Amino acid sequence: IDMAICFFDTENNKMQYSGANASLLFIRNNELTEYKPTKSPIGIHVREFEFENHNIDIQKNDLIYLHTDGYSDQFGGEDGVKLKIKNLKKLLVSNSNFDMNEQKQILDDSVNKRISEFGKQIDDILIVGVKM
Repeated sequence: IDMAICFFDTENNKMQYSGANASLLFIRNNELTEYKPTKSPIGIHVREFEFENHNIDIQKNDLIYLHTDGYSDQFGGEDGVKLKIKNLKKLLVSNSNFDMNEQKQILDDSVNKRISEFGKQIDDILIVGVKM
């Protein structure tokens, strides 16, 4: 299983993140930071790893995104290629000044267009966004 988990301590403006093949995308003042996951799934694996824990200071209006790879792996566009993570990051940053409902609509419209261009959805798609 690939997954990410966060714990929020809003009294002390801190959060902890740990990921199993699932990164955390963090935007503050239109600047994106990617917190990398441990490159291992949860569960039985050939080689077991200790999962890295990231301690992150948070501020009002910080944006935190957890996501599956389904959005960035979706085929579409003029060339019928995958969106890729770098383009998902650009999309999130370019729309980070909108409220969360508008961001959701933009993400939905963008991926639905790609799905219709390709003809089918190829994977599960989930993006969870939190505004502090």
